Amino acid sequence: MNFMAVQQLPESIAAAIEKLLEESEIAYDQGNVGRSFDRLVDAFNLIPDPKYDYGESFNHCSYLLDFILDEPYHLDQTTIWVERLHEIADHHGTWKGQIDFYEGKASFRLGRFAEAKAAFDRCVDFGKGMRYFYDEPPEYANFYRNPEWYGAENQ
Repeated sequence: MNFMAVQQLPESIAAAIEKLLEESEIAYDQGNVGRSFDRLVDAFNLIPDPKYDYGESFNHCSYLLDFILDEPYHLDQTTIWVERLHEIADHHGTWKGQIDFYEGKASFRLGRFAEAKAAFDRCVDFGKGMRYFYDEPPEYANFYRNPEWYGAENQ
């Protein structure tokens, strides 16, 4: 765990990222989900390595995961992006409950119900309740409360 100060992105990189995010939004509005996703990845890749040195990294990575989980485009990449999110968060020792929640959502979307239940259990234990489920699609909370409907208890 490293509590060193998080660096700000150089202005030129921040501007280039902002432009890519705008392009992503335009592509999405035009129904081009693939291009939209690709622009989000391009924006994340502009953040210099090591990514965990920059506060933007966690936000961009979690935004990509939200995109994948909301739009099943590149659902196969959820594990990659959860791992990237872990790399960033583990370096700082923060965002524990949020990471568990992303793991739960990703596992749920991939049909790995036992893994989803375990991740949501960790999230609820860490968060002292269901707060991570607020403002999320109700299917996650429904699954957490009734995993037997999905066979999670039998995997």
